[in-house]
Amino acid sequence: MEPNRGSIGFLIFLICFSFSLRAQEKEYDLLVKKDGSILEVKIVEEKPDEILYRKKEAQDGPIYAILKAELLSVRYSNGETATFTVTVDNFYERKETGAAPPPFEKPVYQALPPKNEFQSRVLALPSDQLGTEYSYYRGLSRAGRRMGFWGIALQVGVNLTGTLIIASNSYTDAYGYMVSTNDNAVRAGRMMLVAGTLGGGVFGTTGFIRAAKNGNKAKYIRSEMRRRGLPPPAAR
Repeated sequence: MEPNRGSIGFLIFLICFSFSLRAQEKEYDLLVKKDGSILEVKIVEEKPDEILYRKKEAQDGPIYAILKAELLSVRYSNGETATFTVTVDNFYERKETGAAPPPFEKPVYQALPPKNEFQSRVLALPSDQLGTEYSYYRGLSRAGRRMGFWGIALQVGVNLTGTLIIASNSYTDAYGYMVSTNDNAVRAGRMMLVAGTLGGGVFGTTGFIRAAKNGNKAKYIRSEMRRRGLPPPAAR
C-alpha cells in the first residue's frame, strides 16, 4: 500500500498553522521602570494609580501590582505606548491628603490612525458598546478555531477509513507492487482519501483563517478599550 504523502503533508501544515495562531495570542506588554529595568508581563487590569499584571513566565500565576509612579512608560502588545509623569513622592502625598489625581497623571497617548473601515468604525463607537463588540468577535474567533480542529479531525478520520479499506482489499506481491482483490473497494478507498484531504483541509483551513481574522479584530477592540481606560470584558 502506497502512503498518502500529500495527506500527511497537509495535516502537518494545518497543525503547524494552528500552533502559529496560538503563538500570535501570546504577546506581552513591556513595563519600563524609572530605574531602567524592563518587565515583560501580561497586563490584567489598568487602574488610575496602578497596573495589575501577571509575569510572562507564569500566565496562570499570581497577579502583581505596580504603581504607575514607578514607571516611565508602558508599551502595549499592540504597539501603543503610554507615558507617565507622576512621581512616587507626590503619589504618596496625594494619598495622605486625599487629593484627587491631577489630569496629567493619566496616560498620554493617542489612538493609532485607522488602517481600514473596521478600525474607523471601532474608533467611532461609544465606549459602552465596545465590550459587546469585543465579545462578538472573540466568540467568532473561538468558533473558527473549533471549526479548524474539526476539519483536522474530519480529514484524519476519513483518510484513516479510506486507508483501512484499501489495506483490507489489497496486498503487496513479491515484487513490491500493490495488487487489488476488490477493485471497487480500493477505488472507493482512494476516493475517500481525496475527499478527506480536500474536504477536511478546506474546512479546517477556513476555520483557522476565520479564527485569525476575527481574533485580530477582537484584539484591536480590546486595545481601544484599554486606550479609553475601560475595564476588561468579563471572561466567558
